[in-house]
Amino acid sequence: MPKKHSTNGHHPGHIGEPHHPHARADSPAVAPQWVRITAELRQAIATGHYGPGALLPSTAELCDAYQVSTTTARRVLGQLVMEGLAEARKGRGTVVIRPQPRRTQPVRRYNPADGPAPADIAQTVITSGLDIPPADIAALIDADPARPLFHHATALADAYGNPVELCDAYAAPDADPEPLRRSLDAGHDWPDAVRKATGRAPAYASTAITARQATPAETDALAMRATAAIVLIADTITYDHSRRALAIIRSVTPADRTRLTDYYQTPEPAR
Repeated sequence: MPKKHSTNGHHPGHIGEPHHPHARADSPAVAPQWVRITAELRQAIATGHYGPGALLPSTAELCDAYQVSTTTARRVLGQLVMEGLAEARKGRGTVVIRPQPRRTQPVRRYNPADGPAPADIAQTVITSGLDIPPADIAALIDADPARPLFHHATALADAYGNPVELCDAYAAPDADPEPLRRSLDAGHDWPDAVRKATGRAPAYASTAITARQATPAETDALAMRATAAIVLIADTITYDHSRRALAIIRSVTPADRTRLTDYYQTPEPAR
């Protein structure tokens, strides 16, 4: 059983069985020391030995207890921070934190193109009106980057109140902003509003998904930890029958809370 960190000058004992640095050549392969130490501390947190607010052993104490290098000890504590089990606090050390409830979301869990939001998804409109689009958005729908486009931005949260997705929808340059605004205000979904504002019907859509480091604004809006702030970007472009872009929706979701799911229809075997 692991010992809790104390400040009385005594070093904690080993969390588990002693490690043997000189294993026999025919011994079974074992995980690296930092992986084993991390697993033992993770288990100690899971069983409540280190509860929320408890101090984990310091780098120096882990080095002394396990006879490992400072680099290894820091890697152990850093891994627990990255997993969201602990937090490094200046002047105190590494503190166990209460994990936030999370629910895995498929990357296309919801976007304005899907129609009304599901009952367990809360949608907040951030902005709706003319705006200068990012240069890469304008390029994807062949728009003049200096010309304002109708921009409808929303933030989505799950039933627990956790932010799960940011959506930025931009209509094509020929979309009349006033009919588009009226349609949205009247409760019409995004595809229907764009169809009425452009006079063009959607025929098909294409989605491209990439991953990158989150911006500070995205990290804050999606309640992500800066140490693991990777987001998935899904750009969905809707086209009409003549292959002209109608609109683009950019969805931003936390990579550690997103599951990518594809469905394929297999042809029936020939008879």
